[in-house]
Amino acid sequence: MAAIQLEHTAHYVKHESFQVETADNEDHTFCGIMFDLEVKTHRPVDFIELESLWVRGHLGPMTVWAVRGGHAGRHEDQSQWTRIYEEEHRASPGQLVELKFQVPLCCRPGEVYGLYVHSRRDDDLAIVYDNMRHTTTHEDTFIRILPGY
Repeated sequence: MAAIQLEHTAHYVKHESFQVETADNEDHTFCGIMFDLEVKTHRPVDFIELESLWVRGHLGPMTVWAVRGGHAGRHEDQSQWTRIYEEEHRASPGQLVELKFQVPLCCRPGEVYGLYVHSRRDDDLAIVYDNMRHTTTHEDTFIRILPGY
């Protein structure tokens, strides 16, 4: 019996760009939001490169942090997190603002990354976020974004 042996890894590079849009119900504002990003395994993808996140609110001094393995059990231990973004922003309560990472986050299939978007403002108006409505915030062919807090 003959069988076709498929390569485990492609011998070419395919560049595609995707924008993920999630619901914006304007439920609350706070100084930080934390959630997990999971890279799915059922496609022949070597990695997903996350270049930025978009947020709105009164913003101020913004940082984005990442931790491999998800945020559960790590949310209070800053030593486990890597800062991937830091910049001051003017208030933008009605328009999304891009937080473009200094170095993109390279996520491989099967990996989960915890992401923490934080503002050092003195009040709770910094970042607009939604209440959890489902067990998954967004899912497509390549990634799953899980609800956070």
